[in-house]
Amino acid sequence: MKNMKPMIGAVVISGLVLASSAATYTVTLPPGTTNTLAEAFSNGCVAASEGEATLAGLYGASDFRITGGGRLDINVDLKTAGYAGEIHVELGATLRITANGALGDTAHGTFVADGATLENECLDSSANNLLDFSGEPLTFAGNGVDGVGALVALTPSKQERNGVWGGTVLTMTGDAMISTVSGYQDFPNNSSNNSLDMNGHTLTVRGIPNAGGAWPGNVCLRPVVANPGHIVLSNCYATMNDNANLGGNAENTFTVGVGCRFELYNATILNKKKWTLQIVKDAHSTPFQTSAGGGYWDGPIVLDNRAEGDWNLAFQAQKINAVITTNRSTLAGAISAASRVKFYNAAPTLPAPYLTLKSPDNAFAKGVDFSNVCLTLDADGALPSACGTAVVENASINFNAAVASYELPVLRSSGNVTLGDGQGSWAGLVKTAGSTVACSANSPAFTTLHLESGTMTLGEPDRNFNVGLHEGHKAYAYWWKDGQAPYMASAHCDGADNCHTNLITSTVRVAYEAYSPGEQALNEFGVLVTANGYAFSYTGYIWNHDATNVTWTFAASEQTVSKLFINNVDIYGRQATATSPENENNADLRYGNATLHPGANHFWWRIGVSGTKVGPKTTVNSCPTWTDTTKMGLVYDRQGRLSNDPANYERLINSADGDLFTLTDNATAEYTALRERTTVRHLERLSGTSGAILNAVSRRLIVQELVGCPEVKTASDWLDEAGVTVTDSITARVTDLAEGYPFTTDGTLTFDAGTTFELEGDVKPLKGPNIVLATAAGGIQGVPTATGETAKHFRVYKSADAKTLYLAYIRRGTMVTVR
Repeated sequence: MKNMKPMIGAVVISGLVLASSAATYTVTLPPGTTNTLAEAFSNGCVAASEGEATLAGLYGASDFRITGGGRLDINVDLKTAGYAGEIHVELGATLRITANGALGDTAHGTFVADGATLENECLDSSANNLLDFSGEPLTFAGNGVDGVGALVALTPSKQERNGVWGGTVLTMTGDAMISTVSGYQDFPNNSSNNSLDMNGHTLTVRGIPNAGGAWPGNVCLRPVVANPGHIVLSNCYATMNDNANLGGNAENTFTVGVGCRFELYNATILNKKKWTLQIVKDAHSTPFQTSAGGGYWDGPIVLDNRAEGDWNLAFQAQKINAVITTNRSTLAGAISAASRVKFYNAAPTLPAPYLTLKSPDNAFAKGVDFSNVCLTLDADGALPSACGTAVVENASINFNAAVASYELPVLRSSGNVTLGDGQGSWAGLVKTAGSTVACSANSPAFTTLHLESGTMTLGEPDRNFNVGLHEGHKAYAYWWKDGQAPYMASAHCDGADNCHTNLITSTVRVAYEAYSPGEQALNEFGVLVTANGYAFSYTGYIWNHDATNVTWTFAASEQTVSKLFINNVDIYGRQATATSPENENNADLRYGNATLHPGANHFWWRIGVSGTKVGPKTTVNSCPTWTDTTKMGLVYDRQGRLSNDPANYERLINSADGDLFTLTDNATAEYTALRERTTVRHLERLSGTSGAILNAVSRRLIVQELVGCPEVKTASDWLDEAGVTVTDSITARVTDLAEGYPFTTDGTLTFDAGTTFELEGDVKPLKGPNIVLATAAGGIQGVPTATGETAKHFRVYKSADAKTLYLAYIRRGTMVTVR
């Protein structure tokens, strides 16, 4: 080998005449040296298998091999020059590429041996994505020279992200490592056409500091994986969107290593991420998050016992170009967490993100927190009772109506908490001081309820619980002025509020019940407008008289918008136009299947119509023409065929529709069961402190043990049985009574025979002959019997109007002894 010489000048490619050679060119660089391609030739480091080694000869060679212990820097475009061979980086060698086309054409590929390194770096920062090797097949293995990585991206710019890893097919021939400095690097380039053939090996993705010591790299993982193996994150942040398809199953692992964080964004396609997500104890304190549209992880998630503190899993909406995106994230696989886990909104100034937990096998060994999220529990066990306590802060929890029963842990509230409809029960509910809790009419039960200062609300049951198809409300909501429609039912008559209250939302400025289409009225701005359309809702129960669940198809074909909920589940999931209901486009026919359990199933249908006609259009896209006017409106198919054919449907009409919609006979067991299910709440224990308020309008609360002095509101203008019934015992705290805080209700208060009463605490602070124990505006029935130590000092009695319960000291005679 000749001695190293200074660089003799830049390589000029244009105008060269290429040699026709099939030779193999080999460059051998001494350890610790760096040569450009021109320097390697001038320094005598390049040899040819046939004839003299020249740059022109290289362009026609079949192979170019980089060997030795040094670094070769290719800063010229070999592809344009005509090089169409393979490039091999051998053990101990480093190839650095800084120019497009540096690897030649894309037909033959680059091979990085175990113990070799391929580096890339863009030196031009004048624009984005100026370094591009998309389409270049790469075959690689190993951890590179001195463990730096088989593939290393050195460009610090966040904008230089596409193509720097090659593309089309990347093939691993053994376990391998890739490394990146701070900034974003797509792996492979940003295209869903790229694939990574892992051949079952393990890929380690590592972040390395840049020259200024900035934070670890952020790798945007985009592989469409063949023959999946395992991926390990090391000292880096990684993201993944829907371009990535990992293939495989839970036997493949994606490990979030020490100091690492992993993010899903716009990753909402099912069955692309079925690996096990393994999070080690020393990972970033927020090791997993979703953003910008949400993320769907199909496989299991395992969180090790954290070295210190709890795990934080973040979900957030995101503002992109001033538009707030909706984040809907789903964790479908079983979550196993050895430390306490907090699911939270990482951007609290933006709307709460939506999170669905689907697995029935989740395990939270030390409990779980939910903060500022809209949570859906899709299966019993998604929030297991065995987790102990779930702390819920400024969050909503919804349930899958198809689940027969949930067994839930103790819920401890903070801030504003909303609980939706669902079957089953909480192990208990603690409403902490200052928080508010709102339960929908049919939310899961709770065996124990403790109320600290602040308000908790149980949704009022539907007073029409025994009706069939009942018209809940009608309003003219489509107004015209000068040929324009300032208010439209289709824009404002949506939402969960309608589902529960059967009312048009308050944002619609309408004249209720007052006008017919064509009539005019002044709106709230004093402008004369014309009613030209309407919205209404029907509610009630649809009955399944079979002993098992049945599945029917429900369809609605109107000229504008319609919503159908059965058991509080949105039924319309398909459209005849083959477009998704979520795209906000109008559809000619909306339809979907609903499961009806035996007995009564809650039914709610809302429709908003621009114009005065309801029914199928004369031509329905992808459907036969609907001409049968008897099938206008809402129709159903008892065979659940999800059909577009009107011949398969029957029309739903009203309560006269046989036994489908019917008023239940008040003397039957079915009526009693329905009334019990819709109006009664059973509690093993109800306790509260001063300042605590429970709004349970039109409810029967049947409580085994009543403790403390909450205020309970149950008064009803339609449910005669509304009130509180105590079946076993009532306990009052001496401190509460001494400060003037008895138990208070605006309804009735009933004590079953045998109910006992006991004081808690030293009785000395109680003064006066009569101490108020409880008040009930609706009257008190029965009197509890004092027991234990309390019975030695007090008796319990009612006022003359039977609305106040008193404690009175037991007077004993005085004995005087004369000696």
